[in-house]
Amino acid sequence: MRFELLQGNGGARGGIAALAMAIAAVMVSGCRLESKSTLCPTGVYCPPGAKCAAAQAVCIWENCGDGILQDGEVCDDGNLIDGDGCSHDCKSDETCGNTVTDKIKGEECDDGNTANGDGCSSDCKSEKCGNHVIDAGEDCDDAGETVRCNANCTWSRHGDGTTNAHAGEQCDGGVPALDGTVSSCESATCNWNCTWSRHGDGIVNGSDGEVCDGGVPAADGSVTSCESAICNANCTWSRHGDGIVNATAGEQCDGGVVGGSSSSCESATCNANCTWSRHGDGIVNATAGEQCDGGVVGGSSSSCESATCNWNCTPSRCGDTIVNVQAGEQCDDGNLDDEDDCISCKAATCGDKIVDRHGPLHVEACDLGTALNGKTDCAYGLLSCEGCASNCAAPLATVKHWCGDYVQETGLLDPNGAIINEQCDNALSFACGTCSGKCQTILTGTAKGQIEVKSTAGTDGTLITLGDQTRTATIEIRMSSGVCALTSDGCAVVSQANPAPKDIAGAIRTEVTRLNNAGLLPVHLRSTNNDQFVRLEHDGDGVAGNRAIVVSPPDQTSLGITDMSGGAGCVTGEACATDADCVTGICSGTSGVCL
Repeated sequence: MRFELLQGNGGARGGIAALAMAIAAVMVSGCRLESKSTLCPTGVYCPPGAKCAAAQAVCIWENCGDGILQDGEVCDDGNLIDGDGCSHDCKSDETCGNTVTDKIKGEECDDGNTANGDGCSSDCKSEKCGNHVIDAGEDCDDAGETVRCNANCTWSRHGDGTTNAHAGEQCDGGVPALDGTVSSCESATCNWNCTWSRHGDGIVNGSDGEVCDGGVPAADGSVTSCESAICNANCTWSRHGDGIVNATAGEQCDGGVVGGSSSSCESATCNANCTWSRHGDGIVNATAGEQCDGGVVGGSSSSCESATCNWNCTPSRCGDTIVNVQAGEQCDDGNLDDEDDCISCKAATCGDKIVDRHGPLHVEACDLGTALNGKTDCAYGLLSCEGCASNCAAPLATVKHWCGDYVQETGLLDPNGAIINEQCDNALSFACGTCSGKCQTILTGTAKGQIEVKSTAGTDGTLITLGDQTRTATIEIRMSSGVCALTSDGCAVVSQANPAPKDIAGAIRTEVTRLNNAGLLPVHLRSTNNDQFVRLEHDGDGVAGNRAIVVSPPDQTSLGITDMSGGAGCVTGEACATDADCVTGICSGTSGVCL
C-alpha cells in the first residue's frame, strides 16, 4: 500500500493535508486500508474523502488540483506546485499585475498593475533604494554603497552632501547648487577633499576660517598647527607685525596688533624684524626709546656704543656729557670751554698746543706743543716767537733762526715740528745765485746735451767734438771696414754689416764712456737706453759745461745735435760766492760779484 504525500512545491498546506490523509488511512483501515481507497492513474491511493490530483501523484481534499477551473479559482493546472504558471492554491496565475505577490517568481510586490513609479515596478519589484534596480528618482542602485553610488542611490560626488566611505570620503559638507552641480565637500568641519578639517592638515578650509594651512600631518596622522614660513599657527597669513609669533618664519617675537595692518613687529621688547630687542643688537627700536644702535647684528653686546651712537642708544656728540670711547672721546664735561681740562672731549695735556688756563686740575701758562715746549730756539722761519717751559708752567726767552741769517744751520724745527737742515745760507736768493731763497738748494745747474742718429747714410768718417773750456775730445764714426784717423781721440766702430741708427748710437755711447773713464772727456752719459739717442751731461756744475757739440763735415744731416747748455751762473756784476756761480767763471773775493 502506498500513499503520496504532498511535497515539493505543493506548499505547506498540501504537505499537511497529505500527512493527515496518510495518518487517517492507517488508523481506519490498518493493513486493509488499500481496498477502501481510490487508486489514482498516477499510482497513488487516496483515502476516502480525498481525490486524485489531475496532473500530480498526490491526493487532494479540495477542488484545486483537479484540473477543472471552478468558482474561486484563477487557474487549475492539475497540481499543487507553485511556479509553473498556477499557484498551489489556484489563486494566482503567477503573472505580475495580478495583485498576488508570487515570491517563487521573484516578485517583491504586486499592486495589480505594471506601471512604474507607484511603489511597485512593472516587473513587481519593490521600488526602493538598495534593490539593485534603478527606480524612478534614483541615479544608481548598486544594492548598497559603492565607489560610484551612494547608499541613497545618488551618484557619488565630492560635495554632494552624502559621505561615501567607499569613495574615500571621511565627510561631505557640500550643499549641491539648485542645478545639482557640486564641486567641494567643504564645510566648517570638512575639507574640500572630503577629509575632516583640522588646523595643520595642510588643506586650506575657508569655511573653517582658514586662509592658509602650512601644516604637515605626522606619520600617525596627528596635526596641531597650520604654521609654516608663510602661514601662522592659527591658519592666517604670516607677516611681520600681525601680532602672532611664527617661529618657522624666523620670528622670535611679534609686537604688532592682531588684525592690524602694520608690517613691523616693533614693540618695546620686539624689533621691527621680529627679533628680541636689546641695547647693542644693531637694530634701532624707537618704541624701546632707542635713537640709534651701533651694535653688531647677531652680536652679544648690551651697549649701543659706536662712533656715532652712545651706549644708551642716543646719538653721540661732544658736549652731551656721555663719554663715547669709540667716538674717540677721552672726556665729556658738557661745555664748550676750550681752555679747561676737557677740550673738544680730549683730556687737556701739556704739549697739545692748547693752553689750559681754567683747569681746574692742570692749569697751564703756555703750550707750544710737545716738539717746541722746553726749547729756547724759535721755530725756524719765525722772526718773533714765544718759548714755553717743558711743563707748560711758564714762558721762556727765545733765539730766532731763519734763511738769510748768514748761518747755515741744521736740526732746527719749523712751526709744524718738521726738522729743517739748511743746505746753504749766504743771503743770496737770486736766480743766478748759489743758494735758493729757502736755503734748501744750491743753484749751480749742470750742462746737458744730446746726439740723435737719424739715419746711417753718410755717417762713416763723421767727426764729433765735445767737452768744455778745459778739455775736449773728438770721436770718429767708422763702419766695420773703416779705420779711424790717428788724430781722433776716440773711434766709434760700428760692427754690424747693415747697421741701424741705434747701432751707430751704441758705438758712440761706448766711446764716450771710455773717454770719460780715462779722464779725457768731462762729459758722461745720462742714460744707456738702447735707442738712437746719445744723452750727455757735464761732469761738473756751473757754466763751464755750456759748449756747442761740433760735427764735421758741418753739413752732416744724418745726426741731430742739441748743444750742451743749462749750466747755471751769474753775469758780470751780480753777486756771487764762488767762481762756479759766474758765467765768466771768476768771482771777486773782495767785492762778492762776478767779474
